[in-house]
Amino acid sequence: MVTSGLGLDDKKLSFVCEAARAVKSELPHLLLIACNGTASIEQLKALKEAGVNAYNHNLESSKEFYPHICTTHTWEGRYQTCLNAKEAGLFLFTGGIVGLGESEADRASLLQSICELSPETVPLNFYISNPALPLKANPLSEAEALEIIKTFKAKLPKESVLMIAGGREQTFSPTCDIFVAGADSIIVGDYLTTKGEAPNRDREMIEKLGYSVASICHHVV
Repeated sequence: MVTSGLGLDDKKLSFVCEAARAVKSELPHLLLIACNGTASIEQLKALKEAGVNAYNHNLESSKEFYPHICTTHTWEGRYQTCLNAKEAGLFLFTGGIVGLGESEADRASLLQSICELSPETVPLNFYISNPALPLKANPLSEAEALEIIKTFKAKLPKESVLMIAGGREQTFSPTCDIFVAGADSIIVGDYLTTKGEAPNRDREMIEKLGYSVASICHHVV
């Protein structure tokens, strides 16, 4: 994954394209995902030309709840970037965060918006409380979180991969089988500002639950 800032400008775009070409020259069959914030169709086409296969840009929450968690840019801008990624011919990865204090109606609205976009992958994050943020801690029980996974999987487009991402380690016990609930994949390693589980521990967890690690998720063409 290649990441940079809140959005793309000419300097960042040039840097990400250069990085993408370097990676692809060494690993041509690697699925390369860019996560660079809001972007235009032209910028996203440039990323695709450089070898990027997918764009990750989460909606984060429902359109209605979004002003409670972000004021620097709009939900509409995020949604448009997702549309731009699809228009540019990139795989779209988009999802959100639950446990922010949103209502069940907000979760339903977020899920509906994600379904409208028909993304290849849907990252589902569980809020990790941080005293530096003004959001109140709103921890979900393991049972509640499993129900959210079940609901998402049941309503997402059949071809969408449901990926459990941030907050997984704090929300679920190591013996909790989130895959039975509907998860298709997990993010392994650290997150943007929070350390995740060690990759070898995640691999052990997957094998103890009776699964094996897939070698491919989306076919790169």
